[in-house]
Amino acid sequence: MNLLDFCGYTTYNGTVATKGGETISEPKKTGRPTDNPKDTMFRVRLDDKSVQQLEESAESLKISKSEVVRKGIELVHKSLKK
Repeated sequence: MNLLDFCGYTTYNGTVATKGGETISEPKKTGRPTDNPKDTMFRVRLDDKSVQQLEESAESLKISKSEVVRKGIELVHKSLKK
């Protein structure tokens, strides 16, 4: 009996799932080259109010939720340097 029947791992261009040593999904194709690749994924827990604020901000600014978070990090970081 094989204890590890399913295994997934992250590569720089996507996730590949394997089962029993056999690939069952291919990595995503790479997009347009960039000078600032965003290859680190960060998971965070939010309450309902924060989720609503994030969604409203992204919609109002017409940017992604990820970009709103990056802008928030930048604002907090700038305020620390004062």
